[in-house]
Amino acid sequence: MLRRVDKTVARIARTGLIAFWIAAGASFFFEAEGAALFRYAFWAVLAVHAVEFMAFSGQLRRAPGSFAGHFARTLVFGFLHILEVRTAAAGAAEPS
Repeated sequence: MLRRVDKTVARIARTGLIAFWIAAGASFFFEAEGAALFRYAFWAVLAVHAVEFMAFSGQLRRAPGSFAGHFARTLVFGFLHILEVRTAAAGAAEPS
């Protein structure tokens, strides 16, 4: 059965990803030590998250909510969003 993601861990991971996206985005505008590494990481993480979206698009299409919204959240949060969708689906399937 699918394990539920601890909400605190998920919140910390989401916050870390948002901080990464801000730093990686800023690296395109500010030249500093290590900026090139952040630019490469930006494209690499974006590519990985795009592949995750394609791999799980069937599940995301069946999930409630906007498919475009799932696309955006998967690009930002990657597999964390997929886990949230799976956890929500598992919770909805459990009898009360």
